[in-house]
Amino acid sequence: LKDHLGNTRIAFVDNSGSPSLTQSIDYYPFGLAFDNQYISGTDNKYLYNGKELQDELNLNWYDYGARFYDPQIARWTTVDPKADQSPGWTPYRAFFNNPIRYIDPDGLFEIETGKIEKGDNLTTIAKQLNETFKTNLTVEQIAKANNIKDVNKIRAGEFIKLLGADVELNFDLNSLKVSDANYNVDMPGLEWKGTSGREGYQNPESQNLKDKGPIPEGQYLVDPARTQSISDISSWDRFKGNFGGGTWPGLEKSWGEHRTWLTPSIMTNTFGRSGFTIHGGAVPGSAGCIDLTSRNNSFHSWLKSHNKPLILNVKY
Repeated sequence: LKDHLGNTRIAFVDNSGSPSLTQSIDYYPFGLAFDNQYISGTDNKYLYNGKELQDELNLNWYDYGARFYDPQIARWTTVDPKADQSPGWTPYRAFFNNPIRYIDPDGLFEIETGKIEKGDNLTTIAKQLNETFKTNLTVEQIAKANNIKDVNKIRAGEFIKLLGADVELNFDLNSLKVSDANYNVDMPGLEWKGTSGREGYQNPESQNLKDKGPIPEGQYLVDPARTQSISDISSWDRFKGNFGGGTWPGLEKSWGEHRTWLTPSIMTNTFGRSGFTIHGGAVPGSAGCIDLTSRNNSFHSWLKSHNKPLILNVKY
């Protein structure tokens, strides 16, 4: 369970149909955890702002994608890539020194948290959200996503969910899109044209055909931790790849520079198929993976900055 800032506060596991508490954490405003945290069993690392805690060397930094954040000093460990957009501020500052009002989704720049101020109404909030995120949300959409029963009754001090705080991927055989899970709208600028299946089999009717049809409809987990880069393979593996062997048969022509392995949901009927990835390549088409061709690097750059697992919905 997360709060309005995306901080993981409580985590559960399914214990024979009953939820069992595995983690409970409270934070100081800039992200340092209270000493009274409770951890039992699986140690979830996605904590402050939903970012992954890097504690291998006891540094306890958070990985935001573009930069690492140190909650002990409330500062970034490297300079702001967009320092020119905030003159007068130190390039190491975090959240404009106000972590209640601002968050930084990817380590590049701050956005407001959505706190309702005195005098706000859903009409003005809709305008602010649409101007900030280049969307066309209606008052009714905002009310529904935030469980507001009466659009004329909102209170100062409460919070409106921000776009992009909880996202999913959607694939429809033509493109891969990032969508906001709360508002059910596509995020502008986050769409990559692609396809799935071999030529002549890129249609829903062929999804049950092994090594020919497109990736089957259903839900999959996309985890950045399962991304592989061809630059990491050995010289011997690259040699074999030139002849259609090794772990990257066909090399960049078949895969592009990166690929991410997908984990099907237990509710997804894969028709006995497996080995699904998101990858690139020179020629559109695949044996069942999602092929983004030349747009693959752009997608994987975004996935790296997102830096946490998310759901992929495949629906034709």
